[in-house]
Amino acid sequence: MVVVVIVVVAQGRRHDLTTGVRAAHGAHAVRPPRAVTRGALVDRRTGGLVLGAALVRARVRLLLLRDGHGRDRIEHAVLEVRPLLPDDVPAAAAVAEAALPDPLADDDAPWRLDWLRRRIGHLRATDPGGAWVAAGEDGEVVGVALALVRDRIWGLSLMAVHPALHARGIGTRLLRAALGHWDPDEVKGGIILSSTDPRAMRMYARAGFDLRPTVSLGGIVDRTAIPSGLRARPTDDVEAMAALGRPVRGGAYGPDDLAMLLSRPRAGAFAIEGRGFAVHVDGRPVVLCADTGGVGADILWSCLAAGRPGVTINVDYLTAGQDWAVRACLEAGLQITPDGPVFTRGELGPLRAWIPSGSLL
Repeated sequence: MVVVVIVVVAQGRRHDLTTGVRAAHGAHAVRPPRAVTRGALVDRRTGGLVLGAALVRARVRLLLLRDGHGRDRIEHAVLEVRPLLPDDVPAAAAVAEAALPDPLADDDAPWRLDWLRRRIGHLRATDPGGAWVAAGEDGEVVGVALALVRDRIWGLSLMAVHPALHARGIGTRLLRAALGHWDPDEVKGGIILSSTDPRAMRMYARAGFDLRPTVSLGGIVDRTAIPSGLRARPTDDVEAMAALGRPVRGGAYGPDDLAMLLSRPRAGAFAIEGRGFAVHVDGRPVVLCADTGGVGADILWSCLAAGRPGVTINVDYLTAGQDWAVRACLEAGLQITPDGPVFTRGELGPLRAWIPSGSLL
């Protein structure tokens, strides 16, 4: 007996599902450099680093496809955005710690929460017009934004929303409030350092800021590559360092702000007199300004050499024009990956040689 099976294929409208996947492929909701360099503590082989990066990106694509692209934003009906008060500082620090975890920090590092409290309290005191929180109906702080103005340069020092309340328009409302600290008669330009979250990047672009792509380099420094004869020397002269930011950024840093950075555990500073400076934390540069790439590279190498042997280093937010830093980091054995963009607006300096500060821009 012969059985004939007839398969009828109904032709309908075909859907190209790869479009959404391609969009998600280029978007990372978390910064991959930190995940990669965290893995470098365990496995320094190139294969391990590549695999770690691939796993992080795959996980992010799934998250984006499930909970991000195409979803309507839900406004928080009972949310209040108001000035940050002194009593809000501990809660705001807790939100920042939850929203912006540092994978390179030790698990038992209570100093980070203390540092966030001091950082938030400092900027609330110096820039009350740029310090804002979002609070729920019960008054609980669920978001915080800090903006500062120094020497006519506005900067977004902190933007954090509790992870459970993302995609509800809270960040947009906080940014709108922080931009109220931008007085056109007093401010000529602004800087924002963004995460790689597509929602954050869209928010800053729609606020009129121009996007500058960046890379990050991270890993464990090959100490045999550190050059001899470095000219940079340790310094604690915050007044001199602050002034060196003006020809690079278009505005000087605040001396008190640099002193705050130097209060962190294992922090230090290097400078070449009149030419450039950097503040580092255990070898990781958290801000650097120099008049040439050669001076910047000398100071950067001095920072890398100051870190403890075997510690994981990240050098973040390197924009176009920072090839001197990219070359130095590659020679030191660090791995290069995409990073969140820098957003700029208005009149600024050449922004080279420059490694921006996450808190001071």
